[in-house]
Formats: sequence, C-alpha cells, structure tokens
Amino acid sequence: MNNYTQPRLYGAPSITTRKSIAWNGGQQFEDSDVLVLCSRSTSSDPSSKDSTLLSVDLRLSKPLVPESIITWGLVGVRVTLSATPLRFQWNHSIDSRGYGPPDEGTMTFCDGEEVETGIGLNPETGEYEEY
Repeated sequence: MNNYTQPRLYGAPSITTRKSIAWNGGQQFEDSDVLVLCSRSTSSDPSSKDSTLLSVDLRLSKPLVPESIITWGLVGVRVTLSATPLRFQWNHSIDSRGYGPPDEGTMTFCDGEEVETGIGLNPETGEYEEY
C-alpha cells in the first residue's frame, strides 16, 4: 500500500507545436516536427511564479511520415520563473541526448503569434545558445 498525497492540479493541459527556430539571430528554419504536451498546473494561476507542470517534448524527423524517427525526446518539469514577463525553465529529467542543464525562455506576442526567446542547447553545435 502506498500512502502519499498527490498535489492538487488546476487549469487545462496544453498541446503546442513549433513553427520555426532561429539560433543566435540567424535565419528561421524548421528541421523537426515538434510536439510539446504539458500537464495541468500545481498552481491555480499557471502563470504565477513557481507554478510547475509536467512537460513532454518530442521532435520527429521531417517530413512527418510513418517512417519518421524521434530525433530528440525530453521529459521534465516546467517551472514559471516570472509572471511579468512570462518566463519558464524546462528541466530535462529524461533527455534522449543525455544533456542536462535546463532551457529558459520568455514568452511574448508578436503579430498575434506567441514567440519564445531564450537560451537552450543547439543540437547542431552542442552549445547552449540564444534562440
């Protein structure tokens, strides 16, 4: 018998995709079909500081066909670092590439689209770079 208390969860889970990425101010491109799934939040206000949720990030080779392969898979906790501006940190508890340090990103809106800027691992260079 397990005797533990589960955290109370709030809000709705989310599904997001990535349209493109640009490293260090370079040209935008997209070489993967990216799907990010997030659980409900541990805070009644998911954008409040220290709100946490489970995040699953899967990246598959393009074009997306039955033969596509997973090029990168990440599972971890997303923590809200600040509400204004909205800034997150994604910890890589499970990382198919074995990398460790978390990514950090700030969310803004531009022309009606959500845009994330931050720092993360560039898989081409193996370095943490701005995106």
